[in-house]
Amino acid sequence: MWKRVVVGLIAMQVLAGGLFAEEPKTTLTAQADFFEAKVRPLLIAKCLDCHAGEEINGGLDLSSRVGWQAGGDSGKAIDLEHPAESRLLQAISYNDLHLQMPPEGKLSDVEIEVLTKWIQSGAYDPRVAQGGAGPKNPAEAYPELLEKHWAYQPLSKKLPLRTSIDQAILFESGGSSKDVRERATPEVLVRRLYFDLTGLPPSLDEFKSGVAMIEEGEYEELVDDLLGRREFAEHFARHYLDIVRYAESITLRGMLLPHAWRYRDYVIETFDRDLPLDEFLAEQIAGDLMETSDLETTSRRRVGSTFLSMGNHNWEEQDKKQLDMDIVDEQLNTIGQAFLGQTFGCARCHDHKFDPITTSDYYAMAGILKNARVVEHANISTPISEPLPMDDETARHFEDMAWDAKELALKISRLQKRVDKVTKGKGELPDLPPLNGIVIDNSEALAIGKWKDSTHSKPYLGAGYIHDENEDKGNKTLTFTPKFEESGEYDVFLAYTHAVGRASNVPVTLLHSGGEETVFVNEKEAPDQLQIFHRLGTFRFEVGNQAYVMVSNEGTDGYVVADAVVFVPKGKPLTKEEPKDVEAVRPLVAELDELKKSLKEIEAQLAKRPLYLAVK
Repeated sequence: MWKRVVVGLIAMQVLAGGLFAEEPKTTLTAQADFFEAKVRPLLIAKCLDCHAGEEINGGLDLSSRVGWQAGGDSGKAIDLEHPAESRLLQAISYNDLHLQMPPEGKLSDVEIEVLTKWIQSGAYDPRVAQGGAGPKNPAEAYPELLEKHWAYQPLSKKLPLRTSIDQAILFESGGSSKDVRERATPEVLVRRLYFDLTGLPPSLDEFKSGVAMIEEGEYEELVDDLLGRREFAEHFARHYLDIVRYAESITLRGMLLPHAWRYRDYVIETFDRDLPLDEFLAEQIAGDLMETSDLETTSRRRVGSTFLSMGNHNWEEQDKKQLDMDIVDEQLNTIGQAFLGQTFGCARCHDHKFDPITTSDYYAMAGILKNARVVEHANISTPISEPLPMDDETARHFEDMAWDAKELALKISRLQKRVDKVTKGKGELPDLPPLNGIVIDNSEALAIGKWKDSTHSKPYLGAGYIHDENEDKGNKTLTFTPKFEESGEYDVFLAYTHAVGRASNVPVTLLHSGGEETVFVNEKEAPDQLQIFHRLGTFRFEVGNQAYVMVSNEGTDGYVVADAVVFVPKGKPLTKEEPKDVEAVRPLVAELDELKKSLKEIEAQLAKRPLYLAVK
């Protein structure tokens, strides 16, 4: 049933904004907010030192509504009939050479604009004279409200109207019963209902069916049908989400509120299921404390408490106590305005003048919410995310993965320390040791097509390596041409750095004494020597005969990389003697890479565990 109530309340809020042409452009609530936030602090800071208390300069008391209404020695301070002619505005604008206030210096343009806007909108002022009883409520303070404001009018059935909606529309238009137009046709009513309740037009079949239902007197049945649809929940949840300041990011640097979407879906589900309103509100304020044996209900209530985590806060605030209380203040304000239709914020500094909220009430409630933590503090504080409740088997699965991740992180830390002893803390292998044989760097090779220089991946020979940019396949080659001093058999190595994005089928063509031969290299995999040299094979070369090694990008499925080609006489090692500690650390580096890869995979799985914006 509360779906109908919500529809009515939202409709009333929309209509209430413009029922009477005589109403001020800003509502009473907006004027009160403006006075408390802008006007009162400005009067205290700039005016009341001289125009309040026992000694009042110029006879003008600005400490209450009664005071400025009475005026001072220079006459009336504020003229509501002719706001621009108000003496107060003339004085603060320095337009009168004989009356310039404050005397110690002109107000800023922004401050002048605040007081101008205040006076032009009617000089709303809830303050009463010191010691005076003062008005008990807005109606007594402003008797005209009793005559004008819709909220204070008695219900009336005098007008010959069919429904209360007709009466509301009539009030908004400011017309009379004679202005009521012809009754809408069934066709018009169907479209209105669909757009109002689902936000979408009816399909052709829905349109025909709806018209038939209205013609048969089943208007309310059609309304109930639309209220029961998922589309209604999605459409009207938008209005509610606006009221409770739903957002998926905050103003500060556009920082995201992770998992906020779960709260959005929770609100839609609540509308769709027609959950009792009292239960809906309770779940948002204390859903994390409402445990049940039903796992689904417990999870839903936890997500409901995300209501407290919303809000546009300054996470960079370095005074964390200030940030905590600003969060509490925002939570209280939203609870008051969204659930109770009244403001709490003013009571942070003084007893509320219009809503029955005292400062002691405010801090009693603030004390409760102060114990409900929604951020973890750091230089930039962050919202708290917690895992959603889940069944025992699934929970154990994620706990096991979390344990494995901790174990891997510990192994990586220990192994990294051993590597760092040799790499001097840089986390990289030392420079490559001296090589035997003939070394031809990529800078000495003949390049056809556009190849790109790079030093992104280590280790490498010389100043870096080159790659084909994974473009223009079949039109790029790199030819390494050796000069032999002795004929014989040589082990030939291609140097490259491996990576996932490399090509798995790089064609490498060798011209040797036995003819021309092409081998294919998988550059996704680590080379078998020192993490950089891949053995192409053993071949015979003759002094004076043509010889080369040519790397091509024809038909390749990724980046083609080339660093150098090394020709080592058969029987000799690839490298000259190197320190034993360097030899020992190379397999450790390879192991370290594998451990980091495994940890990354586990962390990717852990990231799939469902989380929500939580309250602690």
